[in-house]
Parts: sequence; structure tokens; C-alpha cells
Amino acid sequence: MVGLDADHRTGRRVHLQERGHLAVPAALFDAYGRRSLLGRHYPAMRAWVEFTAGRLDEDGTWSGNAQLGDWLDPAAPPEDPARATTDSAYVATAFVAHSARLVADAARGLGRADDAERYAGLHRRTAGAAWRKWGDHARTTQTGCALALQFGIAPATERAAVGEALAALVRAGGGRIATGFLSTTTPMAPSPPGSTGPSQGCALPHRATAPWTSLPVPEAVSPRRTPRSSPRTARHASLGRSAATR
Repeated sequence: MVGLDADHRTGRRVHLQERGHLAVPAALFDAYGRRSLLGRHYPAMRAWVEFTAGRLDEDGTWSGNAQLGDWLDPAAPPEDPARATTDSAYVATAFVAHSARLVADAARGLGRADDAERYAGLHRRTAGAAWRKWGDHARTTQTGCALALQFGIAPATERAAVGEALAALVRAGGGRIATGFLSTTTPMAPSPPGSTGPSQGCALPHRATAPWTSLPVPEAVSPRRTPRSSPRTARHASLGRSAATR
């Protein structure tokens, strides 16, 4: 896991690198508390965040490189599953902020106070830059709201409003999930205090056959799928991979 592949060098699959280099070691540490395991992966965690930080533009956001974005957004055209409704640059920048926060947490767990402060600062700066540039846009999609809430992109003073926006989007969609591969597990949180809107958190854990899993999947999404595979099977496979990283 310490080795960084070609996707690391191009930054094309920011979310997959985040999952492999950061989220998995962090989750294992949360589950088992083994500092030796976290320490073993810490160099790769730092390397990935340093790489992404070096890709940020002058305004603190990541708008370069071709990003896959919120892959498999149900609203994306079948011939172009990367054309999600949420700006891919916002998604990439949000993941940079999230990655920085994961490393800050790991540094604290390892007793590296200087690193913890440094990467917590990177999270704050990147989150602030993302919100300044895409705050209005983020409120228009379930993915945008979910990332803003879960990754600490939205300022504390605006979190309740973003939560209400997410609830309104869920109601407008008839309770159907409108998130792609990246953010399917991200919105799984209760509605904000005082909210009368539905919580999207119940959508996936209790309904594996949610409408999201029944949508057609273009061939390009799963190049290895056999002729016997169905679109529903491909969707469930994606759901399983997403759930495994929660």
C-alpha cells in the first residue's frame, strides 16, 4: 500500500487513492487501535496528501487533471458516466480536504503533534477554498451537500442550512438516492437537529435493492463484466465496494 501507482502521479482517481492510502489504514486503526499498523502506512498517507496539496491552484482548489468525479451519478448519461451533476473539481478538492483531515487524525494517534497541526491547517484552508468557490453549487445536489457535511467543507454556521438543503433534495427526488459511486456512503447521517426532513441514512443500510441499484450501467463502467452480468449486478457490486469503505 505504500507504493504509489500511475493514478497517484496523474491524480485522475483521487477518490480511489484516498480509499487505499488513507481510509483503509484509518479505519483499521479505529477498529483495532494498533498504532504499529497505522505507523506502517503513515508514510503513504502523508505522501498522497503532499501530492494532492502540490496540485492545488493558487485559490486553494484542485481544478486540474481529468477527474472521474462522482462516478455513476444516476443522472449522468449512459455513454458518459463521469458527467455527474456535481462539479468534479469540487469533489476532488473536497477529497483533498478530507484526506488532510485523515492524516491529521492519524498523526495525533501516533503522537506527531506538529504533523497533526500542519494537516489540520491544510484541511481548514482547502475546505474554506472549496466552500468559497462551490458553496452555492454544493447545495444543489445530494452529493454536494453530503460532501460538505461529512468532510467538514461547510462552515459550522452553515451546516444546518446544508442539511436542510439535502433533506429537501431527497424529498424532491421522492426519497431516491441521487448520488454516484463516491458519495453513496457519504450522506449516511441523520438529519440535522430540528430538521423535519427524512434522513438519507436509512436508504442504503436497510434497502439493498434501493432504486439506485436498479439503474442501467453502461458497459464502460465495468469492462471486466461477463455477458451474464446484469446492470443490477454491476450496481450492487459498486454498492458493496462503497459500503466496504465506510
